[in-house]
Order: sequence, then C-alpha cells, then structure tokens
Amino acid sequence: FEEAAQSSKDFKSLIKAYDKAMEGKDINPAFANYYRYYACLIYEQGLDTQKKYVEAIKAQGEEYESLYLPLETEIALTEKDYDKALSLCDTLEKRNVEDVYAHVYRTVAYRLKGDLKAAASACDAGLKIDGTASTLNYQRAILYLLEGDYKLASAYAEEAHANAATANNYVSACSIYSLILQQQIADKTTAIKNAKGDTKEKLKSERADLQSSLEALETEMHEYGYAVSPDVAKIIAGIVTPTSGRVILDGQDITDLSVTERARAGVS
Repeated sequence: FEEAAQSSKDFKSLIKAYDKAMEGKDINPAFANYYRYYACLIYEQGLDTQKKYVEAIKAQGEEYESLYLPLETEIALTEKDYDKALSLCDTLEKRNVEDVYAHVYRTVAYRLKGDLKAAASACDAGLKIDGTASTLNYQRAILYLLEGDYKLASAYAEEAHANAATANNYVSACSIYSLILQQQIADKTTAIKNAKGDTKEKLKSERADLQSSLEALETEMHEYGYAVSPDVAKIIAGIVTPTSGRVILDGQDITDLSVTERARAGVS
C-alpha cells in the first residue's frame, strides 16, 4: 500500500495501483478494504465511499470487529451522530474492556455534544487504564483548554507529545501543545503590562520559560518535517485575527471564534 501511495496522485490512481499490486497475491479481503478505507482519508473521499469499504470489511464476519467498529465510530462522529458513536463505544468496550479508543471516541462524542463533564469522566476512565496514552492525554488537554485551565492543559499536552506512538498522534499533540504555549505566552504578556516590581520580573521569567519550551517544540517539529509557521498557528488557534481571508473548518467560518470556541468546534 505504501508503495502504491507514493506513486499515486489521486484516489483513483492509488486504488488502481494498490489493486494491481495485489494481483495474484493471497490478501485477506478485510485488510485490503481497510487500506482502501485509509486511501479515502488520504484523498478526502466522501462518506459514501468510506462506508462502502467499511461494509466490505463487515461482510467478512464479526471476527473483524476490531477493524470495522472503530471506523464506524469515526464515521458516526463525522456525521455528528453522537448517540450512535456512543453506542458503538459501548460495543468496543464490551469487546475489549481495555480498549483505549473506546474511551477516546466516547470523550470526543461527549465533548462535541457539549457535555464536558461526561467527556472528562470518559477520558479519566481511559487514563486509569493507560495513563500514558497519547490520544487520551491529548483529549484531556483539550478539555482543560475549554475550561480555561492552561496550566493543566499544557501538562497533558506535554504528556501526549512525549508518548506519541504514531505520526498522527505526534502532529496532534505538537499542535495543541504549541497552541497552548502560545496562549500562555500571550496571557503572560498581558499580565506583564499591568504588573510592577518583583511581580513583573517573575512574570517575565515565566514567559521566557514558556518561549523556550515553544522554541524547542518548533525546532523539533521542523526536524521531523512538521514545521508550521508560528503566525499561521496563531491564526488557526484564534490568538490573532487574519488581516485578510477567513478560517474555515468543515464549511463553518470560525474566523471570529475564540481559542476555546475553536477547540469546541473541533480545531484541536
């Protein structure tokens, strides 16, 4: 699949190249369709196409629940059918009580429903199973960000960054960690303007520490090829307003939303 993806320019060419590469090989249809689903995500295919491949995996039998249940849950979340997503999370958990992703998806579903208390409870339950799980620490950071607790949000974002096991986990953790650090720096800058004496010097020192952490993170991201312009990151986060153009998320104009409102909308 990786070879086919590297030589392809669009969804159709990727599927064609992948299918050709599989000719004459004994490939499990469930796994083959899992990769076709993944191709949908790479080239942002519609939900109908995604569902087609998920149904093809399901057709191979219940023994492949570990493949298709998470995909069904992701689709339900995309469709904003949060009750269905929560029901699927229950099924995932019954199948494996230590399934971290059941708690991740449940956290996301409750957060997007606006029930932050239930989201926090779901996330904490997952963290009791695996306190180092990058995805759960990432979700906890978002929840603390929504509460306005940047100190705890930063701590969980740092944990998510430190334990990222995949490229996607790493990029997500770095993104939210960077945004939180930038917000903390902005808050310290505002506080410095209104402070005097020792308090002002202490705030300056704290801001310098935050700036050092941000610079180290951005250097690391750049070394791994995931560099994002600080100015662009601030615009995405809502820390600064673009001088022209709009910021659009899934068709929704979020240009005038605050940092926490953007997190609630799904930026993080």
